[in-house]
Amino acid sequence: EDYPEDYHHNGSKEDFAGVPNDLVTVGRLDLWQQHFLNIISETVFDEWQPLLVTEKQWKPIIGLRPFLVHGNPKTYTWLRKHGFHTFNQYWNHIDVENIGPHDAVWQVIEFLQTQELTGMYADMLPALRANKLRFREFSKEQEHRMENIFQANMNNEKS
Repeated sequence: EDYPEDYHHNGSKEDFAGVPNDLVTVGRLDLWQQHFLNIISETVFDEWQPLLVTEKQWKPIIGLRPFLVHGNPKTYTWLRKHGFHTFNQYWNHIDVENIGPHDAVWQVIEFLQTQELTGMYADMLPALRANKLRFREFSKEQEHRMENIFQANMNNEKS
């Protein structure tokens, strides 16, 4: 069974309407270790909306899991542009970036039910590890940009 109170760490009871607010971990490790695929569920998924990459995108990358984006399909392109692997080639007969996020999720889940997941995961592991390493690098790049945001703006004004 999975209950909100199982997520409270160190006596913290911070949550919203009974749902734990966990932005910085992959959640309960006992549950994380029992799943193969992470479905990233975003609130905004219309292609004409601005792309928003949230902490939900990073959890499967940090936690070494393949993922599907139940959100804006442009997220895949954004991730690849920034050096991250996506895993759509494993279910390449399903055009997850163009059929719509709802259909993509169901079709991939149905496909995965017919596959030997241990072997597939072993095949994905180098890309999963590369993603985690890239996340560390990407985080440092973003930190550098934030620390130097005013310097970059001043340099642009001088040009």
